Amino acid sequence: MNIDPDSYRENFEFLPMENFQLPEIPPSSIAESELVNYLLPDAIVLLENDFLISGIELKIAGKIYGDVFDLRELVAKAITKTGGPASEQFYRLLYRIDIPETKVKELLNEAPGEPFEIRVAELIIIRALQKAYFRRKFKS
Repeated sequence: MNIDPDSYRENFEFLPMENFQLPEIPPSSIAESELVNYLLPDAIVLLENDFLISGIELKIAGKIYGDVFDLRELVAKAITKTGGPASEQFYRLLYRIDIPETKVKELLNEAPGEPFEIRVAELIIIRALQKAYFRRKFKS
């Protein structure tokens, strides 16, 4: 399945791509920024693909309108469906997305603030944004 990231751009307010210059440093949080908004459509495509390859259906098209926090909620729900850290599917997803188990163990040991699924969803989205950043930066 080949999805065009531009098909997601209609749901968000984006800067025109030709006027945007990538900064030297990839995103390290999902905090609203021009960089996150610029990379989000590419990250969504990467996430849908990574989830699908991990055996989890994550349909995002038409379900989020406007910000990364809507995406975080959808990803958190998908994480809950995997069974969380007690399931093989959860770790298969982390492996596919390239998130070390040590990061998840750190989250499990932290004092609870946000729910675990929300914190993992943020890690997953940040990693997808970073992948999208590097693909754009080193596009031939």
